[in-house]
Amino acid sequence: MMYQAEQPIFDEQPVPNRKKYTWILFDLDGTLTDPGQGIRNSVAYALDKMGLPRQTGQELNRFIGPPLQEGFRCLCGLDEKRVNEAVAKYREYYQERGIFENVPYPGVEQMLKTLKDNGRNLIVATSKPEVYARQILEHFRLAPYFTFIAGGIWMAPAVTRVRLSVMPWKSVRFMKAHAV
Repeated sequence: MMYQAEQPIFDEQPVPNRKKYTWILFDLDGTLTDPGQGIRNSVAYALDKMGLPRQTGQELNRFIGPPLQEGFRCLCGLDEKRVNEAVAKYREYYQERGIFENVPYPGVEQMLKTLKDNGRNLIVATSKPEVYARQILEHFRLAPYFTFIAGGIWMAPAVTRVRLSVMPWKSVRFMKAHAV
């Protein structure tokens, strides 16, 4: 049973000395959506297609979070050529099925609606390729809430979260004091 608050969680009542941020940046995986099932299934598919040992669900969970190339390199000990092959196999499954095995967390849509209705500009920044981030947000009807969606560059070397989180700031102009 999920806890239901008696009063709205996002209260717009004035609070003394509270900043009113107008720009809010979100990660996608693990913040707005639970990508676990799609990532685990896609990695398992890639490993199976490459004839590599099967991993347990707990071992597959280690692929959730870091860039895909890093996961195959560090967690499976693959060299660069095999990493690229594993990523290609992963994407065979992911772009057909895994992408839609993603699930928004409960309350996310209402939170985004409330923030947008209250004048906030929302941004998504993810290491996931931007084309996938857009597909996920559109599939779950969350894309209209966002002013800007930034993702990793398709087929580029792994993009770290730190580098990626700076990308929207170069394209969208606003005062840093009004962003979180």
